[in-house]
Formats: sequence, C-alpha cells, structure tokens
Amino acid sequence: MRFGETESTQKVRYTVALQGELERTISKIAGVDDVRVHIAIPEESLFVEDEKEATSSVFVDLKPGCNLEDTQVHGITRLVASGVEGLTAENVTVVDSDGNVLSDSIGGKTQISGQLTTNQMQLKFDYEKRLDNSLQSMLERVVGTGKAVVCSNVVFDFDQVEIKKEDYGDNEIRKNHTVEETSTGGDTAQGQPGTGANIPDYQQVENEDGIYDQRTEKTTDYEIDIETTHRFVAPGKIEQISVSVLLGDEFGVQEQQRIADMVSSAAGVRLESEDRVTVTCLPFDSTEEEEGQGMGGFWSYKLLIILIIFLVLAAAILLFWLLRRNKTETKLSEQEMIVQDLLNLKQQEVMTPSPEQREEKEMLDKLRELAQDNSKETAEVLRAWLSNDQR
Repeated sequence: MRFGETESTQKVRYTVALQGELERTISKIAGVDDVRVHIAIPEESLFVEDEKEATSSVFVDLKPGCNLEDTQVHGITRLVASGVEGLTAENVTVVDSDGNVLSDSIGGKTQISGQLTTNQMQLKFDYEKRLDNSLQSMLERVVGTGKAVVCSNVVFDFDQVEIKKEDYGDNEIRKNHTVEETSTGGDTAQGQPGTGANIPDYQQVENEDGIYDQRTEKTTDYEIDIETTHRFVAPGKIEQISVSVLLGDEFGVQEQQRIADMVSSAAGVRLESEDRVTVTCLPFDSTEEEEGQGMGGFWSYKLLIILIIFLVLAAAILLFWLLRRNKTETKLSEQEMIVQDLLNLKQQEVMTPSPEQREEKEMLDKLRELAQDNSKETAEVLRAWLSNDQR
C-alpha cells in the first residue's frame, strides 16, 4: 500500500499491471506484432443474483502476411482466462487490426468437440486402411495378385468411462457379547440396577410367588470386508469388427471356411462378440482391364510406326549430308590441283632468274606454302578471281 492510496486505486493499479503482463506474454506468439489487453472486473455485490461475470478483450496487430489459426486464438483466450480470477474463456473476445472478431471462429466447446470428432474419424480411417492392406497382402499370397479385395468396418467406443466398484467379502464375527441374568421376587427390589431396568424392551413376568423370570441379552458384531476398485477406461475401445472378403476365383465351402478362419485370426475377430467375417466368391469385371490392354496395344503400335518413320528420316538426312560433303571435298581437290599447275607453270617460265625474278620466285614460294597450308581458302580466292574474269 502506498501512502494515501485507496482500495479502488489499488485495484486499478493491479488491473493495469495484470494487463501489461498479459500483453507481454501474448506478444511472444508467432505472427503477433503488437497486442493490447483490456480487463473489466465488476464490483462485488452482496446479492448473488446481482453479481456479474468478468470480461476481457484482446486486440492483436499481426505481422504482414501472418494469420492466426483457430488453435492459436483458442490458446489466447485460455491464457487470458487463466490469468484473471473469475474470467472464463467464453467471455474473452479477440479482435485483429482489421476489426475481425477472431474468437467467434473457435466456437468454444463446439470447436473442441469438432476437433475431437475429426481426430476420431481419422483414427478410424487409418486403422481400417492398415487392416485392409495387411489382410489383402496376406490373401494375395494365397489366391494370387489382384484376385482378392478386402473391406473392413471397425466400430470404436470413444466414451471415457470411470469405474468405481466395491466388493463385500464374507461376514465374519468381530465381537460377540452375551448377558444372562436371573432375578428372584419378594419384598426386595428386583431387577438390574441403573437405567437398564427401565428399558421397556425387556418384559419382566411375575409369577404367583413374586419371582421374576430369567433375562438373556446377546450382542453379535460382524466384520465386513470391503474391496474398492477405481479405474478409468481410456477412449478408443473396439466394439465391433466386420470384414468382407471378395475373391475373384471359385473356391469350395471348405476353402472359404479356411480363408474366413485365417482372416478372423489376422483381424482379431472375437468369437463371443458380434464380430463377423464374410467371404464371397464372384468373378471380377475385366472390361476395363481389357480396354486398358487394347488401348495399350494401340498406343504401342502407333509408337512403333512413329519410331520407324523417325529412323527413316534420320537415315535420309545422314545420307544427304555425306553426299554433299563428298561433293564439296571433290570440288576443293580440283581447285587445289589447278592452283598447283599454275604455280608449276609459272616456275618453268623463269629460266634465268634476275633480281626481280628471284623476288618473284620467293613470293611464289611463299604463295605455294600458303596454298599448301590453306588450300581451302586459296581455292575460294581463285574461284572468286575466275568468276570475275568470266564477267
């Protein structure tokens, strides 16, 4: 208590501190950028019918691209309700920065019940699928692949049961008390001293001589044995298993019974319960399979024709390329021979070399070397010259 602080001021300061702690806690949730918490705690009333419940509102500002899932919103409502005395999760409202009421989507107990129902259906589906796969795999090893179809239906009991049981054993004597009394009459006061004589349950009969009859009192206490059992039965107990087996081949009655016994043992069918296994032999419809095979043969034939056409075109292109290459190489060889003859003719004309002729001879030698090293380029140049001369 601060000096001069009133009780109402202290309550306000406590509420503000509580709101700040809840804000810091909620801001740690993934996706929450900023949060504000408001708590309304009503004043206590002397009359029960006038009391009001506490309420709270939570404003959350989410990070860009983030959304709160229903489980996260449910966690925020439970967190705030658990941190405030007298506040329930149904009285907590969660609003985002766009003004959307997020707490309406969780639906309280209805949402939790829906989640449990979804989990129960998923458990049933997974169990039946594993059972079908294991039974079909076992049957296909016996009757052949693709000649057996198994479909099972399992009924679960998802009720949680609490059992309390008390067993009483045999009655055994714990205490035995017996009182025997004889009274005589006369002028002397008769009877048991104390309050016992005034009890009206004991009848005293007086005879003619004034003598009281004998009184006998017997008390027996029995020991009772008590055995108390208290246990919980977890939900998910299997109540009934039904398995249907369809075989594509014909089997005799004995073979069908053997298959039914084998499936019963593998599925855990209980003879004393309502579990049952049905085995039926019916021919499978092979229309789709035959159509699939026919379409497969048709497409295989088309693919074969396309492959042959492709190979023929590839061979034609390769042959055309080889012929063109040989023709080009032949033309180049003829041009090289023409160049070589011209060079030899020019060399024969020079009998007595002069300085100019020697220089020309050196140039011819260089030209010959260039022609030998670059025969293709030289042939192209000569062909260009010849075409210019013809023009």
